Amino acid sequence: MKSAFLTLSAFTLTLFTSALLLFMVQPMVGKLILPLLGGTPAVWNTCMVFFQALLLGGYSYAHFSTKYLGVRRQSIVHLALMMIPFLFVFPITIHEDLLSDTESFLIPKLLGVLFLSAGIPFFIVSASAPLLQRWFSRTGHPAASDPYFLYAASNLGSMIALIGYPAFVEPYLTLEQQRWGWGMGYGVLVLFTGMCAWLLRIAPDSVRETSTQASNNPAKPIPQSIILRWIFLGAVPSSLMLGATTYMTTDIAAIPLLWVAPLAIYLLSFILVFARIPAGVHFTMILLMPLGVLLLLFLMLSGIKPGQDIMNLIGVHLAVLFLVSMVCHGELARSRPAPENLTSFYLYMSLGGVVGGLFNGLLAPMLFPTIAEYQVALVVACMLVPPLGVAADTKFTRLADLLLAVGAVFFTMIFITIRSWDRDGSSQVISGAWLFALLTGFGVVWATNLWFRGKLGGAEVFDLALPAAFGVLTIGLNLGVYSNTIYYPIQNWFSGTEPSPIPFLKMFQSPDMFRGGLYILMYGVPCILCYTLVDRPMRFALGVASVIAGSTFAGMFDKSAVWQSRGFFGALKIEKQIESGVEFTRLLHGTTLHGMQPVNENLRAIPLTYYHRTGPIGQVLENYGNKNAKGVYPAVAVIGLGTGTLATYAHEGQQFDFYDIDPLVKDISFDEKKAFFHYTQLATERGAKLQLILGDARVTLQKPKFSGTTKYSIIAVDAFSSDAIPVHLLTNEAMSVYLDRLTEDGIIVFHVSNRYLRLEPVLANLAEKRNMAILVNSDSTEDHIGKSASTWVALARKPSDLSRLMGPLNTAVQTGTTLGIAQPLAIMPFGPVSDLGTTLAGVAQLWEPCWLEPTPNPNLALWTDDYSNILGVFSNFKISPLLIWLLVGLLVAALVKAILLFPLVHDPAYSGKTGGEALISLLGESITSYLLLIGVAILVAVPCGMLLDNHWLKSSLGINGNKILVGGVFASLDLLVQLGMLGSSQGVKPGKARLLSFCGLLVDLASVGLVLFLNKEG
Repeated sequence: MKSAFLTLSAFTLTLFTSALLLFMVQPMVGKLILPLLGGTPAVWNTCMVFFQALLLGGYSYAHFSTKYLGVRRQSIVHLALMMIPFLFVFPITIHEDLLSDTESFLIPKLLGVLFLSAGIPFFIVSASAPLLQRWFSRTGHPAASDPYFLYAASNLGSMIALIGYPAFVEPYLTLEQQRWGWGMGYGVLVLFTGMCAWLLRIAPDSVRETSTQASNNPAKPIPQSIILRWIFLGAVPSSLMLGATTYMTTDIAAIPLLWVAPLAIYLLSFILVFARIPAGVHFTMILLMPLGVLLLLFLMLSGIKPGQDIMNLIGVHLAVLFLVSMVCHGELARSRPAPENLTSFYLYMSLGGVVGGLFNGLLAPMLFPTIAEYQVALVVACMLVPPLGVAADTKFTRLADLLLAVGAVFFTMIFITIRSWDRDGSSQVISGAWLFALLTGFGVVWATNLWFRGKLGGAEVFDLALPAAFGVLTIGLNLGVYSNTIYYPIQNWFSGTEPSPIPFLKMFQSPDMFRGGLYILMYGVPCILCYTLVDRPMRFALGVASVIAGSTFAGMFDKSAVWQSRGFFGALKIEKQIESGVEFTRLLHGTTLHGMQPVNENLRAIPLTYYHRTGPIGQVLENYGNKNAKGVYPAVAVIGLGTGTLATYAHEGQQFDFYDIDPLVKDISFDEKKAFFHYTQLATERGAKLQLILGDARVTLQKPKFSGTTKYSIIAVDAFSSDAIPVHLLTNEAMSVYLDRLTEDGIIVFHVSNRYLRLEPVLANLAEKRNMAILVNSDSTEDHIGKSASTWVALARKPSDLSRLMGPLNTAVQTGTTLGIAQPLAIMPFGPVSDLGTTLAGVAQLWEPCWLEPTPNPNLALWTDDYSNILGVFSNFKISPLLIWLLVGLLVAALVKAILLFPLVHDPAYSGKTGGEALISLLGESITSYLLLIGVAILVAVPCGMLLDNHWLKSSLGINGNKILVGGVFASLDLLVQLGMLGSSQGVKPGKARLLSFCGLLVDLASVGLVLFLNKEG
């Protein structure tokens, strides 16, 4: 038994170490390459494809080498391959000489650099997961017949690396230290792998004979249908995880590092399903998944935020990702083959993950103008969910399906007819809706006719007819609800204009109830109807797809959306919006506003949003953008085009160079024929010399071929307004690039407005390092129409170079004639404030000095190409004390439970384990059940807790309902899981199972109670 314990420990540690290294190397190599080539799409796409291809290659190597060499000979070959990186790879180094000329053959050169730097060790390490499990199946260990549980250790290592890199590695280690540390970690992996190979070699003779017989008798071929299902089950969670990340960081909140949560949930599902959780847990996930998908679909289509809190909405997205991942990965775990086909299983599962990643990373940006791949993944997931029960196909069910389809089409026609009465210019959409409804109705009638004549199966008819009917019903509801006949009477009732005579109904008369009721009617009814299809996965998936398609078609009636397109850097949207009687054209990237311009031609020359004349950048350009002593306007460089608003400050003959990495913004802001924004066009008409240089600004600024040799008096760095912070533009080396292109008395201005990060200390540390002058202006006022709060940081070589920011506005600003637009702006239609137009052009007023010197942060190290720390600049970053105590308390409870219950299971009856193995097994089962139960408990408790917190429990008793529910739900579920887990263990008597569960529950209740007591004020 000691040898068995040693074998299990050795293989577990080796798999854990390999996964840790695998997840560490990718961000490290990315940070090494970023300063050299920038963040262009070609670079990121090439890196993603490279690592995905190598991962698949590693799994292929594990499969084919064990298949043709046998396990024992293959172990020798693998150890020999592991020695290769020591010869010429370590420490991992980027060969910059190969990238000296990136104008030609960039992708082949980058692939060569990646392969020479990290390709060989990454390929070898990626093969560890399937390879070591295959070795373990030939060691003679009692659990060797089913080695898949070791995959949980591999994914645990991946999860720790995922969380540990931004939290512990990046803040405390430079890239140089990371490179050497990774090399030493690889050396440890070689030692562990050598130990595993030795344990394989000393396996008992009986195991050798079995292994020889197995190698002589090839494994049974796997049916193509099963292989295809494995690929899809691997692809869907991968695609959904990437889609959820993109959707949440663009359409909900641009929070840096938010991508960690979806990836952690994705890995957690692997840990749980391969840790042999009870079958009841898998069934529960199957039961909850359709409900979660439909809830998420309703929230996405309606735009409702539960509790008006974006964190609740993010929680729903993460919960659905968890459910889908648990179902898909659970199906994979339940269909795992015998060890003879283990490497094939992991190869096809890995292929699915690669397919999902490539679909989201490469194909989706080219195919979809929106983040449609997220919804596509949800639909495919619904196809793969096992049916809830047996689908009956009787005359009664067919009649019910027929009535449901006909009823949906009938009500659709009624709603469309009512909307057509308005004659509000929606004739094109209504005609299309009529066409869809009539075609669907005709299809239902025709298919039903064939069914009655016995020429078509009833189930097949309604697999298409019912989803199509629900799709056109969604169109009809979206159109009909907003008709004058329906909308205004309902609005008047909910607004209380017509008070209800029934007291009970008065509580529902509020604007919030009105909006919620509309959304429930438009999207809730179709979603509820879709749930009636869950007994047939294909029909259910098509129903979900039809509701999405119907909502998309009805959205064509939204006249506010002008243009939308998708590129590598995300989806951009242009919309019209009326504010205080003025119509604006706005540019949005998800929820982040990148600029706007009045539609009125007389107002187009007015800078708005973050670039307002009364804002920080307006002060800079009005004070430093005028003619110098020689009568020459200073040259200006702007990194980040956006809507081109800063071109408003360009004078006749002045050079304004814009740098941008996204080709999409060229079409919408710089191309005269295609542009939706006209700031650059107006500047050109005034005689300004504008040019746009496409590419990563740090790279192009260093190459005269792209940007020339002009010295700029002002460099405005405006690339930090979303979640994707280009760190390589904020490092010490980047500052050297800026200073090389800056005049002696020039200034560099950084736009650092961000809801979640404070970048001012980063720049303050840079200024202190280089002995530069620095001022910051955080303008929170939005007292003018079209103005947005913004924060700008100005740096210069000498304090005297920033002196003009410390006094009153210059004469040009006071007169309002800087750009030759001295027209009477006061009479322009800006609503009730009569002199607002004059204010926008520049008011003759003195302003308080708002430019202050920031304080460097000694706790934040200087950012360089070798070191950066995103977590260190999070504003108000803190971890909830409840979360810390909960995790610590539960882990301690797991250890206490394992020690206290060890005497009760210290016999071979407990799953055939004795001694240390029983203790380790019980500890592992406790921790695994905790990981699952924390997620389920929070999923159930948070929405219920919101209700309790808003009502009598919190107000009258002063008790936080979320904590009560988390504790109660956790304890209840834990009891059920322990009963199921222990009751299914081999040889455990029912009496002992009950005793074990009762003792474990007492420990858990004590742990949760202690947590709640320690956080009673939180």
